[in-house]
Amino acid sequence: MLRYRLLYLLIVALLLSSSSPLVVQADRQIPLPVYAGTREQAVQTAVRDQKGVSATATLEVSSITELNGWTFGTVGVFADNELPNVYLYLAEQRTEGWAVAIEYTDLFRAALKRIPRDLLTPEQWATLDYNPATSLQSLIELQNDRSMQISLPWPVGESRYLTQGPHGAQSAALDFAGPANATVHAARGGVAYHACPGAADTHLRIDHGNGISTNYYHLDAITVGNGQAVARWETVGRQGTKVRCQGYVTGAHFHFWITINGQNMPIDGFEFGGWHVSGNCMIRIRDATTRCASVYFTANNTITNEGAIGSGYSIGQGSGREPVFDQAYNRHGGARNLGYPAGLVVWWGNTNPVMIQEYDGGAFGPSLLVYDRNNDPDHLRGVPAYVLRGAFRQYYQSIGGPDSWLGVPTSDEYLNAEGKPQQSFRNGFLIYHGPGNIEARSWPARQDGQWYVEYRNYVHDVWNFQMGPTWVENRFSSSCWVDNAPGSEPGAMRWGVWPDYFTVRWSGRFYFDEGVYRFRAAADDRVYIRVDGNLIIEDREYH
Repeated sequence: MLRYRLLYLLIVALLLSSSSPLVVQADRQIPLPVYAGTREQAVQTAVRDQKGVSATATLEVSSITELNGWTFGTVGVFADNELPNVYLYLAEQRTEGWAVAIEYTDLFRAALKRIPRDLLTPEQWATLDYNPATSLQSLIELQNDRSMQISLPWPVGESRYLTQGPHGAQSAALDFAGPANATVHAARGGVAYHACPGAADTHLRIDHGNGISTNYYHLDAITVGNGQAVARWETVGRQGTKVRCQGYVTGAHFHFWITINGQNMPIDGFEFGGWHVSGNCMIRIRDATTRCASVYFTANNTITNEGAIGSGYSIGQGSGREPVFDQAYNRHGGARNLGYPAGLVVWWGNTNPVMIQEYDGGAFGPSLLVYDRNNDPDHLRGVPAYVLRGAFRQYYQSIGGPDSWLGVPTSDEYLNAEGKPQQSFRNGFLIYHGPGNIEARSWPARQDGQWYVEYRNYVHDVWNFQMGPTWVENRFSSSCWVDNAPGSEPGAMRWGVWPDYFTVRWSGRFYFDEGVYRFRAAADDRVYIRVDGNLIIEDREYH
């Protein structure tokens, strides 16, 4: 019996000794420093202690939420010769005072693991820096892959004046001004925090996650709450003249700058909203338009928000045929319907590749501009780019895109004779009958004794027959489009053929008895007539 008891005791001892490190590990928590006084006094002391804030700086402490003895809030920091700052804090009430942690510290990350989950909203949790944060050194990489995604902080389609280039601590801020009561908008979605909530408030910080924040100063009438989630381009206030949380400056405007982990980021060389900051100027990336700071409101310092995000991309960028893409973009209403480029022009397809550029979507939703570059050689040109969107885009992609039997698009979307959406391709066309119901048809085959009629849209030259047809049909009659009167266009705009800038080719196999024949053709542009491949009429003038 003794032998069995010893064995039992040995096993228990081994089990206990193996579990003891778990107990020790569970107790390894970073202790939060406790500060005496009221919550406000404790937080002010903690900010100076943990962030090295000057003893002469003005501190404004506010609470956002309170739950189970914990408080989540903000501290506005206003120091001489510095841009204002906002820090977040977590504070727990204890018998001996307040345990406080200020953000961007190990203490704050430790406190986040102990607070009640409901102390913060899901949006606040998503944007808080509780992982190793983004470094300033990684800024270039962030810009290159558009991860910062910063826009201009005012409405799309509106302009503001650049009134001062990089200035302030670390040369981080730009000054912008607009007409009286011009609104200021979020440069990206996130969570807004106030420096000193209330009527005197003038500084707003919006957190976007990964330690990235945008800042807005000299605001009047801030319209979002402390700790409130905001969307990109949501109104957050108006330009104003306030400084700190009291006092005024002359001339309504607003400061804009970016912080990484609470550090001001030098803004010279940064790209946002499709503009590049270069010294005292901003250069539009898509066309190198340059605007330089001035206290006067002129065209020379006007910055227009075109809806670009981050570095942005220009229309047709990377294609070598930017005017072709630009023509298609403007033909469809520009940014209103297509939005802005979401990337460079790239190749799509293997056996029959085309150039495409994706657009992030205006009224049309996400769309593609498609260009048949391989069939538009430099010595001919003329092939337009076309928009592919919605159900047609989804169906086309599902069957293999340009490598499918349809080939490349040869028209934009249009309404056919039955009033249904339709789009043409090199070898046929698609008809939309309703959700999930797309019909694909081939162009008709040639018939002896009939004219085989092919219409093509063009943008440069009428004789590039390497491009696919926009509309195809067989006809006995050789009559064609007559004049420019509305409704007289080929197919009365029901074929996808444009009212102007199109060409038509009539071809067919006909049998003649031996004899002498006279051929006549009339057109408003150029006429070529061939018989058995031999050119018998060539005229570039009207007949």
